[in-house]
Amino acid sequence: MMFASRLGISLSLDDLGVDALSALFNEELGAVLQIRASDSEHVIDLLNQSGLKDCTFFIGKVLKQPHLNISLENDLVYSASRAELQTIWSEVSYRMQALRDNPDCARQTV
Repeated sequence: MMFASRLGISLSLDDLGVDALSALFNEELGAVLQIRASDSEHVIDLLNQSGLKDCTFFIGKVLKQPHLNISLENDLVYSASRAELQTIWSEVSYRMQALRDNPDCARQTV
């Protein structure tokens, strides 16, 4: 969402446990929904009616600055610019393509 919008995100892990890595990288089923603040009450009502009250959390908000900030218990645990993260993502995608496909073809898309 951050790459496509060119915006940033302030993410709080407070409601997801006491360990940032466990909150971010686990094998539990889940989904992240981006909704307008004006729609949040309606969406929460729908999720509650669907029996999802105990597993629904507000975890963040969109920022105009193109930056990702992740906090836990009011401590900043990670911060990076959108451009930096997108560069890393693109490099990983290129390397995967080079392994999976013809490396010469992968180089042509860089």
